[in-house]
Amino acid sequence: MRNITIESNNGSFNYSIISSIEGVIGKIEGIANSNSCFYILDSNVHKIYHDQFKHLFNEKNCFVLNATEEYKSFESIYKIYDFLLENNADRSSYIIVIGGGITGDTGSFAASTFMRGTRLIHVPTTLLAMVDSSIGGKTGVNYKKYKNFIGSFYEPEQVITSSKFLSTLKQEDVLSGMGEVLKYALIDSNFFDYCYSRLDGSLDLPEDDLLYLIGKSAQIKTMS
Repeated sequence: MRNITIESNNGSFNYSIISSIEGVIGKIEGIANSNSCFYILDSNVHKIYHDQFKHLFNEKNCFVLNATEEYKSFESIYKIYDFLLENNADRSSYIIVIGGGITGDTGSFAASTFMRGTRLIHVPTTLLAMVDSSIGGKTGVNYKKYKNFIGSFYEPEQVITSSKFLSTLKQEDVLSGMGEVLKYALIDSNFFDYCYSRLDGSLDLPEDDLLYLIGKSAQIKTMS
């Protein structure tokens, strides 16, 4: 496990990288036991990890979002608002967004605008979301032909993830995330040397290396 404090213009938040998905679930359970929680769940995560997560979810606390650009829209935002209102969410509720970048951008935009802002936790499940979209504070949806045209800046209270999510990624998703990691490597010479010596376009790395890769990228992202 690796815990990092992410500094931002609006303060700081904790980023936890846990070595097992069960550990992620346990951390979420600790929050849900004493707080009102609602989940915006990526349809891909729902399909792959349903058995592990199912005891957390019911029809009154979980909204499944189709994770395609078509659904990164105001129509989805309105459906999320309706879902939250119907189930008595309020400003003290947590919205826990579990998934990749599309789900993260859409869910966090809903969190930032519902009742002028609810509490937000990101659980990124793709490499790109882990090192970029979950920590930059940018939220947004598409409008007509314009990508990420309407959005806000809204940071999570914390980010929780596991390197084990990466084992189910398609190769193109791995490469997309690696591209972002290498951008950070160009900023930090020591990190560049690390990447050059270890990365080969896959994520077949020892656990400690994966934790370092994700954590260091997240730190550089917020400093750049």
